[in-house]
Amino acid sequence: MSQNIESNVWKLFVIKGLRWFLVAMPIIILFFQETGLSLFEIMILQSSYSVIVACMEIPSGFFADVVFHLIFGNL
Repeated sequence: MSQNIESNVWKLFVIKGLRWFLVAMPIIILFFQETGLSLFEIMILQSSYSVIVACMEIPSGFFADVVFHLIFGNL
């Protein structure tokens, strides 16, 4: 069991690295262009997604902390 976990650690680092460097972004852009969006519309969509994620990061963390303390108290 321990060897299976250890052999998967490097795979998780590779997956995290690929997600960090946005390797799939060219594929996503091609997909959006295939569905009829212009490059300008794709960039507006991506930027609005990034802004929404950034704006919701703090409120969602605060909400998670409040719910955790309501359910589990002060551990």
